[in-house]
This record gives sequence, C-alpha cells and structure tokens, in this order.
Amino acid sequence: MKRSNLVAGAAGILAIGLAASASAAMIQYTPWQTFSSTDFIRTGAFNDVTQTVNQYNPADYGGSLLHNVELELAANGYVTYEVFNPSDDPIQYALAVDIEVSANDGPGGVIGDLIVSIPSIVDTQQTVGAGDTYQSPGWELGFADALTAADADAATYMGANLTPDIINFFTGTGSVDLNFSGRQTNNSEASGDVNEAIRSAYDFTGQIRYSYETTDDVPVPATLLLFGAGLAGIAATLRRRRKFT
Repeated sequence: MKRSNLVAGAAGILAIGLAASASAAMIQYTPWQTFSSTDFIRTGAFNDVTQTVNQYNPADYGGSLLHNVELELAANGYVTYEVFNPSDDPIQYALAVDIEVSANDGPGGVIGDLIVSIPSIVDTQQTVGAGDTYQSPGWELGFADALTAADADAATYMGANLTPDIINFFTGTGSVDLNFSGRQTNNSEASGDVNEAIRSAYDFTGQIRYSYETTDDVPVPATLLLFGAGLAGIAATLRRRRKFT
C-alpha cells in the first residue's frame, strides 16, 4: 500500500471516530409555580380553590417537548376540643383528624383526580373523670396555639399516565385552571357517652412544575476505539514516512 493511501485510510478511520457519537438525554425542570388556600378552612365538605397555572411552552426551552408534570401538595391541620363526661365512671377519649387534598381540571377533565392523604393528627387517649370536663391545650387560645399540627408533602408524577390529552392540556403559550380541593374529617372515640365540642381548621398549599428533555452529543465506547485506531494509524504512517526519508 502506498504511503498516501495509508495516510488517507488512517485519516478516514479518525474521521469516523470523530463523527460517530450518541445523544444522551438529560432531564431539566421549569421553575415551580406555587399556590395556596387563602385562609383556614373549617371542617366540612370539600372546599375548592381554583389556581391558574402557566402552560409549558416548548419555545421557551429550546423546542424540547414536555416530558412530565410534577405536582406537590401539602396541608396543615389544627384542632382543639372540649369533652364533658356526664357518667358516673371515668372514660377514655381520643381524637384523630384526617386531611385530604385533591387536584383536577374540572368534571370530566383530562387529568382526573390526584388525591393526597395527609397523615392523621392524633391526640392520645385522655382520661376524663366522672362528671368532669377535659379541655385540650389551646382551647381558649384559638387556632394559632392549637393542640397540634401536621405537615405533609406528597409528590405526584403523572409518568405513564401522561396521555396525549394531558400533554396537549399542559402544552401551549397560555394558562390553564386547576381545581384544588381539601377536606378535614374529625374522628373521635370514647369508652362511654360524652358531650364534645371540636374546633378544627386546615389550610393547604401546593406547587407544580414541568420537566423536559435536552440532548448532548457524547462519544460512545465503540467510537472511542475507532478514534484510538485512527490515531494509531496516523502515528504508524508517520514513522514509516521517516524511515523512507
């Protein structure tokens, strides 16, 4: 083989090594959009808060398509209570408070109901003497100094449920409305008949963001081998050239 052909062959291998690469996907995130209930909500039926959130605009992120939707919800519950035992015997009394927060885009919407249950606020059993009244801490002080509070965060990743309809719903240059609802339920247990008064309230907050994929070109192992072979070929050719000269 002529020296010029050797050089050309080696350079060709080197060119292949430089040209061949693989695209590695990287997940990036948009900033969080946050929302909250405006104030404490009393125990009862679901209470709705409508939140307007911006859609994901691919043009703002280099044309990358929407990859996923991430939603986090949190809630705070507050409770105080008073229990009167009218019987002639002591009783045991306990109270548990449950909070549930859900999100949807309206009846028949595309995302359905995303429901988050907050761990129960539980007051341990109290002994209430015959004819006595028990008042929990904070009874006279209001919700700011209530008996206890619970915080919980729950992330919901739509993942495999990210249907074309959901992608279309969250993709665009405008905004969409999401409905966030909350409900608090009080569950008390007593070993006898009691007269009870429970004061409770809750609020909730949340945030939503989008993820998208970007790609970076990186060499793959086979390509690196070709690249090395190209360099070795060039080095061998130059050595032979020096011998002939």
